[in-house]
Parts: sequence; structure tokens; C-alpha cells
Amino acid sequence: LIAGTYTPFTLVGLKGTLGWLMFGAIWGLALFGILFDALARQGPRVIPVLIYLLMGWLCVFALKPVLAALPPGVFRWLLVGGIFYTAGILFYVLDHWYPACHGVWHLFVLAGSASHYGAVLLLL
Repeated sequence: LIAGTYTPFTLVGLKGTLGWLMFGAIWGLALFGILFDALARQGPRVIPVLIYLLMGWLCVFALKPVLAALPPGVFRWLLVGGIFYTAGILFYVLDHWYPACHGVWHLFVLAGSASHYGAVLLLL
């Protein structure tokens, strides 16, 4: 979900070398996260969560070019979605102790996805 959401922003929004570098970094981290999850099914959940958190906020390392390349409304939707996803991590972590938190986490994921859908819609 993260890599797929980043793709139009890196290749259509940013373009050029920076866009391709971010595209490669995001998809590289996504593949690493998938492999880690597949091979360490019983391991700690903190590592995949940190990988996905890094992926989500990777644009901060290129914030100035990202802000210059994207219309303000697009960036606002991206930011709101990132905040939803990040806040949802708390409920994802707590669902081990409080199973009801898992459903709340999914609500945050839905809100983040809807925000990012709006951003892609405005970009394209």
C-alpha cells in the first residue's frame, strides 16, 4: 500500500533523478519488509513497523523538492494521510493486549487510504 501510493508521486510528481531514487528506495524497503515478514513470522513486530514508518515518512528527506513539485492541496492530503497512518500504529501495537484495538487500527488505515486516494486524484 505504501509503495503503491508513493509511485505516482515519485514518477509523475517529482520526476527526474530524485523521483527515481525515491521510487527505488521505497520499493526496495517494501521488498525488504515483505521478505522480513515472510521469513520471520514469529519475530518481533517492531522491525516491520519501523520499516513501514520509515517508508511512509521518507519524503521528509526530500521535503523541499516535494513541496515544490506538488500542488499545496495534494501535499496537505498526503500529510493528513500520513498522520492517520502514524497515529494508527498505537492501536496496531496495542491489539496484542486489547483485541478491539485491531478494528480501530483498520479505521485509521481506511482514513489514511482515503486521504492518499484524494491526493492521487488531485495529482493525476
